[in-house]
Amino acid sequence: MHFLRQFVFYSATFLLLTSVASCKRETLPEQPQPTEPTLPVEYSVTFKLDGVEQTYIMPNKTVFITPFDPTTTSSSFSFVAMRDTALIGQNHIYLTLNDTVPLTTNLTYTNYTTTQLNERGLLNFDFRFIYYTADGEMTFTIDEALQTSGIVSDARLILTEVTPEYVRGRFSGTVYGIPNNLPMHIITDGVFTMGRIY
Repeated sequence: MHFLRQFVFYSATFLLLTSVASCKRETLPEQPQPTEPTLPVEYSVTFKLDGVEQTYIMPNKTVFITPFDPTTTSSSFSFVAMRDTALIGQNHIYLTLNDTVPLTTNLTYTNYTTTQLNERGLLNFDFRFIYYTADGEMTFTIDEALQTSGIVSDARLILTEVTPEYVRGRFSGTVYGIPNNLPMHIITDGVFTMGRIY
């Protein structure tokens, strides 16, 4: 009887250990690796105004792009950025261009005649660059065709990335006020990531 009890005990112990060991050998299904969260794109414009850095954070999408229309042979781009959306017409940038061919990324659009590779001169108000000062004074770049003595036509715009959601690019230019072309401001190192409305 004692032997029978030992046999039952050892048999039960063996079965228990065997089942535990077999459980340990089971391979668990692979857990999916956590993915990095997709951060929202911040819409902003930074540039230097007469050497002083400026940053505008835009809460809303403000870019319009009209794809090339072969019927009208036109395509267009425009965006608006301002430091404070409650103060329209102060610290406010407006850029727009219209072309007779599809818009291209990494092409320098200018308001002066150019024969340089990867540059395209858009004259006669096809490229407009307007800046409203902190005092609400409207200033703007002046096309080469409208130059007078002492005026520099050096506006540039480059679209570096165009997606259905946002547009990135760079810009610069000298802007002049009315009358007597004053005030004059030099805008350099402009960089933007702006939300696209369409």
